[in-house]
Amino acid sequence: MKRKFIYIFSLILMVNVSYAQFQKKLLSGSNADIKDIPWQVGIFLDGSHRCGGSIISPIHILTAAHCLKDRKTGAKIDKSRLTVYAGITKKSKKSSGQKRNVCNYTIHSSYNPQTTLLATMGTFADCKLSG
Repeated sequence: MKRKFIYIFSLILMVNVSYAQFQKKLLSGSNADIKDIPWQVGIFLDGSHRCGGSIISPIHILTAAHCLKDRKTGAKIDKSRLTVYAGITKKSKKSSGQKRNVCNYTIHSSYNPQTTLLATMGTFADCKLSG
């Protein structure tokens, strides 16, 4: 009886956790305006929002390494498919921000999605500014 209870409880817990993950990506988050966090950028893959990042210099953006990997194959995403937008609060208002093409990026050599809970960072540089 005890074993059956543990099995059913575990099953219910797994279903609830899975459902919660699909309901919200952020827990206890709140809306913010870009004026309050001007160092934040949106990284877009083929025109769709992929990840966020932080401006760390005039030509570099810091983001999670998994953002630069194909979700199915794990291969590096071609830089020509990536675009960085700064100065926008809503993904749908890209035209109101600054657009930068990705010249190159680097994924930290120690990044391993199997053993790393928090991804290490990639670096972006804008072709127009860096040559």
